[in-house]
Amino acid sequence: MITTMQRVPVNPEYAAAFEDKFRNRPRRVDSYPGFIRNEVLKPTRDGQPYIALTHWQDTQSFQAWDDSRSQHPRKDPLPAEAYLKESELEVHEIILNTASRPPSAEEMPAGMVTVMNRIAVNPEFAGAFEERFRSRAGLVDQMPGFIGNEVLRPTQPGKPYIVLTYWATQKDFENWTNSDSFKAGHARSGSLPKEAFTGPSVLDVHDVILSSLHEDTAS
Repeated sequence: MITTMQRVPVNPEYAAAFEDKFRNRPRRVDSYPGFIRNEVLKPTRDGQPYIALTHWQDTQSFQAWDDSRSQHPRKDPLPAEAYLKESELEVHEIILNTASRPPSAEEMPAGMVTVMNRIAVNPEFAGAFEERFRSRAGLVDQMPGFIGNEVLRPTQPGKPYIVLTYWATQKDFENWTNSDSFKAGHARSGSLPKEAFTGPSVLDVHDVILSSLHEDTAS
């Protein structure tokens, strides 16, 4: 399974119009072979981009959809000044997923948040980095409000790994970071040398403002 992540720097004056554009989308992708689900993520900090996150069964399904869009382009209803710069597309392979199947709407409630840890990994240490997550203690899985997480491997050179975690509320995430289990888990995870990383990790928290799991009942 893969994810495509479109990072869209939106002019704050057009934020509401941008969100409406997605709420009123034609939803052609939802019935496309290989499509699993998508979410639109709203930044919780100034200066961060919106993110359109889509899950696909495989790379071939996404490429077929992307080719079909280029053959039948759709005009953007927003003007050029709605964007601070061009969006950036990243494609990642999901190498670890705590869920054994796609989640239901009940398991991914409306109003949830995502926590995205972007980790710049030295390619020479990629195998050790992935193994660290495969053998993780799993302490977070028992926390109230925890929904699931995924470890995403970049398919493009120079892009970071991403650890993507879903929480029912931001308060649930904050309770985790203040817990003894969080301290114990991160003490255990510091097993790689500093040269395993090519830069500092970046943590982003987003509100999930739209999910294809909830659109049938959204107002």
